[in-house]
Amino acid sequence: MRSFYRTDASTDLCNKADFSETDLWWIINKRARIGMEIDLINSIYFHAKEGECQNKMELLSSFGVEVKPYELINNNYHEMYDKMLDGIRVMIGE
Repeated sequence: MRSFYRTDASTDLCNKADFSETDLWWIINKRARIGMEIDLINSIYFHAKEGECQNKMELLSSFGVEVKPYELINNNYHEMYDKMLDGIRVMIGE
């Protein structure tokens, strides 16, 4: 868990950050509270289909998570997920 506060992290592409994922929500909330006391040196990213789970995306943003929306064109999920992976590769310098 220590690295969650020190290194950049991206959520699982298939994880819609469902509210049943209490451990994920707890640690993101904890990180946000810690961030009010100290300067955080990392970023957390949530990659999702544009327009999906808008309320959750707004909540994640309020917790300091950077939401990365991807457009679904012509119902082509394969292409959208490839773009997500490309975005993650750029972020990690691959």
